[in-house]
Amino acid sequence: GRSMELQSILWLQSCLRVDDNAALRKAIERGPHGLGVIVVVELGPPRTPEAIFRRAAIAALSEELACRGGGLTVLVDQNPAEAVARAVSAVPSLAAVVTDYDEAHPSAAEHLAPLLPRGLALEVVRDDSLLFPFFTSCRAVGRARGGGKSLRWAAFL
Repeated sequence: GRSMELQSILWLQSCLRVDDNAALRKAIERGPHGLGVIVVVELGPPRTPEAIFRRAAIAALSEELACRGGGLTVLVDQNPAEAVARAVSAVPSLAAVVTDYDEAHPSAAEHLAPLLPRGLALEVVRDDSLLFPFFTSCRAVGRARGGGKSLRWAAFL
């Protein structure tokens, strides 16, 4: 049956795009008969503009995957690696676990790897399509006189 065919799990940490997502392409290649996409969020309402934007991006990703016949699993947990490991252990005939590299939390993938079932490797895909690395993007945003944020264009040049 379908459950015995090779599947893959994709843990999205930072890249919530569909059309140009290198980790998504890799996960589809590794598990051609099924794909589970996972995002982990912290418990409670988003408290920062970044968290609010991330929740909206997750909702948009879920809609986009549904339009393409897929789905998104949103896990609520303070320890993302452990949450993903529990989800992975429930999937039979798993071919691969793929994740995107998160510049803001580079050790997240390192925490997941030893939690995976024996013989199942974690593939980390770096997204090199960004204008500049994510961890430098915070330097591109400054404070405006009115208290809002403004782009520092010199950071892009």
